[in-house]
Amino acid sequence: MLKTPIEMDGWIPVNIRRQRHQAPRATTQASHIHLHSAEGIDMATYHFEIERKFAKPNHQLLYHGTSLTFSASILHEGIDLTQGNPQQNYSHNYGFYLYFDFQRALSWAKKRFPKDYVVLIFQVPNILLNSSINKGLLLNACDGFMEMALWKTIVQYCRSGYTINTWVEMVLEDLNFIQGPACSNLGPFLKRGKEPKFFKTDGHVSQQICIRKNDYAKKFEAISDICGIVAKT
Repeated sequence: MLKTPIEMDGWIPVNIRRQRHQAPRATTQASHIHLHSAEGIDMATYHFEIERKFAKPNHQLLYHGTSLTFSASILHEGIDLTQGNPQQNYSHNYGFYLYFDFQRALSWAKKRFPKDYVVLIFQVPNILLNSSINKGLLLNACDGFMEMALWKTIVQYCRSGYTINTWVEMVLEDLNFIQGPACSNLGPFLKRGKEPKFFKTDGHVSQQICIRKNDYAKKFEAISDICGIVAKT
C-alpha cells in the first residue's frame, strides 16, 4: 500500500482501492492519496505545508490520528464506529474522532501508537459540519458560563461511561456529531474539580469532532475524501 517510485515535493502518491460492495458511494472505487514521512517534520510550520497542498474551496481539512493497522482498515473498509475507545470526551465505546488541526492529531497518535503512528487527512465539505442541517452539537465552552457548564456536564457524562443522567442521555441520543474543544488537563478536571484548560494552536483553542452515527460516518469515509497520509517511516 505504501510503496511507489514517484515522489513529488516530499509527498508520494499512493493508489488505494476499495472493493465495490464496501464503498460508501458505488461510483468511488479508487483514489490517489499522498503519503508523507512524519520523521523530522517541523511542527511549527508543517500545517502550512498541508494547507498549501490540500486546501480546497468550501471544504475543511480534518485529521485523524491512528496506527498503521487501523489506518489500513479505514482506507480499505471505511469508518467503523464500534472501534471507538471507552470513556472519551464526547462518546463511550462508539465514535470516531477528528481534529481540526494537524498538530493535535499527530501528538495524540504518537502518544498512543509510538511505533507506527499515522495521521489521515480528510477533505470534508463545509456543509457536512453545519450542525443545524446535520443534527450536530457545537460546544462553545469558552463563550460563557452556560456554555462551559454544558461542556463540563457532557464530558463528565461520557468520561464516566454514560453514568445515568436522563437529560444528558436525551440530548445526545439523536446527535450525528459533537464538536468541541480538546481538554489538556482532563485528570485534574475530572478527579480534582479543577477548571478545564484547552489545547491551543496558533493562539486558537483546538477543536475536535466526534462522529456518533453510522449514516453520518458514511458521508466522511468515501475514499476520495481522504487526501493524505502522514506516517512514521
